[in-house]
Amino acid sequence: MKLKINDLSKTFFRNTQEANYFYAVKDINLEITEGNFIEIIGKSGSGKTTLLNILSGLLEPNTGEVLIDDTNLFNLNDNERSIFRNKNYGIIPQGQTGLQNLTVLENILLPSILYSKEDKTEYGLKLLKRLDIEDLKDSYPNELSGGELRRMVIARALIMDPKIIFADEPTGDLDETNTTKVLDILKGICNEGKIIFMVTHDKDAIKYADKIYKMDNGILSQYNDKNVI
Repeated sequence: MKLKINDLSKTFFRNTQEANYFYAVKDINLEITEGNFIEIIGKSGSGKTTLLNILSGLLEPNTGEVLIDDTNLFNLNDNERSIFRNKNYGIIPQGQTGLQNLTVLENILLPSILYSKEDKTEYGLKLLKRLDIEDLKDSYPNELSGGELRRMVIARALIMDPKIIFADEPTGDLDETNTTKVLDILKGICNEGKIIFMVTHDKDAIKYADKIYKMDNGILSQYNDKNVI
């Protein structure tokens, strides 16, 4: 699978004394092939999350296109895009997300229940074991630690065996031990031929990347210094 970004831009309206539009994402061109771990760094407000939301189909650009192999993401209608995203993408959002009235296993299985008739229970249990939280399958999100909850979210992102993983600050609220565990898991997934596209401020994450890009005022450029964020 290949992810290709052509002339991508997104503007927002800022209502200030001098009301104007500003670029959150500006003229981005990028091509990523399977088996690559891509990291996007940059200051808060530089456009990283906006870019991630566009690539994952949650936000439409003003101009440009996102191609996954031969599929132009924004030529699909909302329903088609949702189905495509569910089949091909795994999304790890910021923060600790989970439906509190569902067990850990039920949270993990949710994407498969929404769009697929295939019973993914056995695969969900395998993911729980791989992520070392199999004993928590009947627990609820509010009973989990930050690291456990993050691994639940990763398992949920993997349940449909996606080709691309979008991760927004996946280690932002974790201690050193759990940060290493999560990054090791993501690197292992990448080595299986997946694309990992991660936004991060975490200096410990740099060594995991195959390529690093920096966002600055909506502009993306390759970043070659792995010693500094």
